[in-house]
Amino acid sequence: VHSEMNSLDRMKGQADSLQNVMEQADSVGQFSNKPTLEEYLAYLLTSDRSVKSAFYRWRAALEKTGYAGALPDPVVSYGQFGEEVQTRVGPQNGRFGIKQALPWPGRLRASKAVSKHSAAVAYHKMQTVSDLAVFQIKASYYQIYLLRREIVLTEENMALLQFWESVAQTRYKVSLQKHPDLIKVQIELGRLENRITGLHDQLSASREALLARLDLPQSIRFEDPEKIDVEVSKADVGVVLQLALLNNPNLASLRSGIDKAESGQSLARSKSRPGFVFGFDYLFTGEALDPAMEGSGDDPWMVSVGVSLPIYFGKNRAISNEAQAQLNASRHKHQDQVNKLEGTVQNIVFRHNDALRQMMLYRDGLIPKAEQLLKSEFTAYQAGETDFLNLLESQRLLLKFQLQYEKSMVKLATVAAKIDLVTGVAE
Repeated sequence: VHSEMNSLDRMKGQADSLQNVMEQADSVGQFSNKPTLEEYLAYLLTSDRSVKSAFYRWRAALEKTGYAGALPDPVVSYGQFGEEVQTRVGPQNGRFGIKQALPWPGRLRASKAVSKHSAAVAYHKMQTVSDLAVFQIKASYYQIYLLRREIVLTEENMALLQFWESVAQTRYKVSLQKHPDLIKVQIELGRLENRITGLHDQLSASREALLARLDLPQSIRFEDPEKIDVEVSKADVGVVLQLALLNNPNLASLRSGIDKAESGQSLARSKSRPGFVFGFDYLFTGEALDPAMEGSGDDPWMVSVGVSLPIYFGKNRAISNEAQAQLNASRHKHQDQVNKLEGTVQNIVFRHNDALRQMMLYRDGLIPKAEQLLKSEFTAYQAGETDFLNLLESQRLLLKFQLQYEKSMVKLATVAAKIDLVTGVAE
C-alpha cells in the first residue's frame, strides 16, 4: 500500500509539473530567429489541443484516485417525536443519530487499485496522443522539405534547359541545327514551368496545413526547412521489436488495462461479501413527573451494528462474470495488439532499410553516373555527334534520379519517425 501511495504521489507531482509547463510556457520565447523542427515539437507538446485534452483526461483520472477507496460519508440524523413518548424517567421528545457504513475488508483497497490503474491507462493514452502528434508534425515537415527541394531542383534544370535553348538558337541561326530541336527544348521548358507552378501551390497548401496543426503565434514566422537530418544506418528487426514491446505506449495502456481488470475482479468478489453499518443514537428526555425519581431526565444512548446480507446470488454471480469477461477481453486485446505490433515492426523495418538502400544507390551510384552521362552527351552534341533528343533525355534522367534521391531520403526520415512512434520515443 505504501508503495502504491508513493507511485500515485509521483504521478501527481509529474502532472502538476506538466500542467505548470503548459499553463506558464512563453510560446514566443520558445523560438529562435530561425525556428527548428525541435522547437516546433517542443511548442506542440505544450500547446497542442489534442495533447492538452489527453493530459486533462489523465489529470481527471488521477484526481479520482483521491476519493476512490474512501469510506462512504457518514449519515447524521435527527428526529422529533410528534407526540412525546412518556417513560418512567420522563418524556422522550427527540433523537439524534449517526451511522457509518464499512464495506468488507479489501473492497476499498480494490476500488483504489482500479482507480490507480485507470489513471495509468489514461497516462499511456496521453503518451500515445502526444507521440502521434509528434510523428504527424515530423511527416508534414519532411513533406514540405521535399516539395521545396523539388522546386529547387526543377528550377535548376530549367536554368540548364534555358542554356540548351540558347545553344539551340545559336545553331539554328547559323543553320547548323534544325528548328524542331528548338521546339523540343521550349516544350520541355513549358512542362517544367507548369510543374513548378503546381509544386508551389502544393507547398503553400502543405505549409498552411502544418501551420494550422501547430497553431503558432502570429509573431512566429514559419521557415521552410532547407535540410533534414537522417541517420544512415540499418534498422534491426529484433532491436526495434524489443523496444516496441517494452515501451510502446498503446501496449503499455493495454497492460494497465489488464491490471485494472484484475483489480476489478477483486472488487467484484468483495461485493459478494457482507458490509457493516455502525451507529450511535442519543435520545433527548425531559424530567419525570416526579423530579425526585432516580434517573429523572437522563438521556439514554445506544450503539448499533448492522450487516448487509448479499443474498441475491444471481446478481453477485453476474457481477463476478462481468469482471471475468472484462479481464478476458483485456488480455485478448493486449495479445492482439502484440501480434499486430510484430507485423507492423516487420513492415516498418523493411521500409526503413529499403529507403536507406535506395538513398545510397542514388547518392553514390546513379546520380554521379547520370551527371557523367549528361556531360558526355553535351560534349558529343557540341561536336555534332549526337541528337539533341539524347541530350534532353540525359538531363531528364538526372533530374529523375535527383528527385528520387530526395524522395528516398524523406521516406527514410519519415519511416525513422514511425519507428520512434512504435517504440515510444517520438519526442
